[in-house]
Amino acid sequence: MYSQFLKYPHVEPHYQAKVRQIGFVAEKYLRYLPREIPEFPSHGPDHSINIIELIDNFVVNWDADLSEDEIFLLYVAAWTHDIGCLINRKNHQNHSIEILDRIGMIEELLDKEMYRCLKSVVKYHSSNEKLNECPPKWGHINLQKICAIFRILDASDITEIKCPKGVYEILVSANPPLSKEADEFWNAHMNIESVQFEHPKIKIYVDDYNKCKLVIQRLEDEIKKDVEKILIANNVTCPVVDVCSDKIN
Repeated sequence: MYSQFLKYPHVEPHYQAKVRQIGFVAEKYLRYLPREIPEFPSHGPDHSINIIELIDNFVVNWDADLSEDEIFLLYVAAWTHDIGCLINRKNHQNHSIEILDRIGMIEELLDKEMYRCLKSVVKYHSSNEKLNECPPKWGHINLQKICAIFRILDASDITEIKCPKGVYEILVSANPPLSKEADEFWNAHMNIESVQFEHPKIKIYVDDYNKCKLVIQRLEDEIKKDVEKILIANNVTCPVVDVCSDKIN
């Protein structure tokens, strides 16, 4: 299981052990998410791993004044936020909460305060939910801030890893082939090499901006929609997207 080999370097060993336990359980569900190929990229274990790598990058390069508990919460949310896609994608944030409650073990590993916070992060990672309706704080957790940060991290998983070129080449020659919309999204992801948090920017390294601006625009819209106000209110620098490419018109 991939969850057992990740380091989770920004929390102490007792928290690392809990993340691995939770990741071990969540990964069993994530492996069975309906990918709905060819229309959608993965929301399975690889998506969680990518977000965890982005968390590590963000913690090192952003002055967000995060406590260890809040970083732990981000790690756990990375493994659990999309398990509801097992039921369907449309309302997956609420289905994820239903599955968390059904599992039971994850609630036992967290205290009541942390478990309630986790369910909030899971719910409000979806752009269908209004971040300003999330409680600003819960106990010692700055909840709105954490939900806003996690939404950015989730939306920043947009690189070519999500849509491998070898898989794309098979799908475009399949019968039926990719739809026009799906083809645009696959090509967009395939043209994004990497995403790095380099305060005050999210630096996105691309091959051809014209082919991937569809996906990048969605990230920018996500930040402007709800996230920006929450971060500014919590004295956290709101990221500015900076696209690095030789092919920008």
